[in-house]
Amino acid sequence: MSKQKLKNIAQGLLSSFLSRNNDVNGYWGIGKIYALMLQKNTNGVVIDLIEKTIVPNSDEFIYRISKYSEKLMNQLRAQSMDEAFLKSAKLNLACSDLNLNRFYLNTLICKLVITDKNNRNHIVKKEVLCRKHNPKSELKRG
Repeated sequence: MSKQKLKNIAQGLLSSFLSRNNDVNGYWGIGKIYALMLQKNTNGVVIDLIEKTIVPNSDEFIYRISKYSEKLMNQLRAQSMDEAFLKSAKLNLACSDLNLNRFYLNTLICKLVITDKNNRNHIVKKEVLCRKHNPKSELKRG
């Protein structure tokens, strides 16, 4: 039963993470992550929800990562699952083509991998389109 519970938690968490309601300093979180990829010239970002870290490192995301870590733990408790049941929970975001053109849409492959104490992986994956973050042409949340 906990396999399905973890899969449901992972699906909800990833959907929330990709949502337009996930903002970083008022801007869409995924757009900001893509901007980080461009800034650091890397095709991938890994967010560890247990350790509350992001690679490549950026202090701009620490608050939001902490909130998603909290969300994960709250969901576990809501399903009567012990936090110790989790070995790891990592969000992997990858883009095959970094493109600086602000009108060019890029596909980010977003995968959440939750590993339980029995070394079973519970994986959900979604793709999302985004473009380079541009505060001049984007609306900021209030």
